[in-house]
Amino acid sequence: GLEDINTAGSQYGQYYMLREILGKEFWEELLSTQEPKIYYKTTDLANALLEGEIDIAGEFSIHTVYNYRIKNGVPIQGIYPEEGIPLVVNLAAILNQTDYPEEAKIFLNFLLSQRGQETMQGTNYKYSLRDGITPLEGIPSLDNLNILLPENTADYGSKRIEYIQEFNSFLGSNK
Repeated sequence: GLEDINTAGSQYGQYYMLREILGKEFWEELLSTQEPKIYYKTTDLANALLEGEIDIAGEFSIHTVYNYRIKNGVPIQGIYPEEGIPLVVNLAAILNQTDYPEEAKIFLNFLLSQRGQETMQGTNYKYSLRDGITPLEGIPSLDNLNILLPENTADYGSKRIEYIQEFNSFLGSNK
C-alpha cells in the first residue's frame, strides 16, 4: 500500500527523488506490477498493514514506525533502502503581515531552541536538525541513512503536477 500522492507531500517527495535515481520505467513497472492499494491517510495505511490487508507499506515515515513500534508495542519494522529515503522538512516561519510579530518571534525562537526541539521530538517523534539532539531510541540516526534531497528545488516544485499525473497513470484501476 501507498499513501495518496495527490494529498501526501512525502509520497510526492519519494516519487520525485527515487524517479531521479531509478528512472520513470522503474516506477511504471513497480506500480503496474504490484498494483498497490492507495490510502488517503497514514493511519489507514498503517491499520491496513497491521490488520494484514496489505503485506508492505511504502513511504511510511520514520516517526510513524516509531509511534507504532516503540510507543504502542506493535511489531512493525522500518526498512531504509540503500538507494535512499527522502527527507521532508517541516518548515516554520513568521508571516509578513502578522498582527503579532513579537509573539511570533518568541514562539519561533522557542520552537528552534534546544528545549523546543526536544519538546517537538518528544511529542511527534520527528528528527531535529539542531546539533546535540540525538534521535529517540529505536530511530536510526540521519548519519546512518542515505538522505535524498532535491538537487534542484525549482525543478522539484515545477514538476509536481506532471509527476503526480504520471504516478497516477501507472496505477490503472487502483486509483
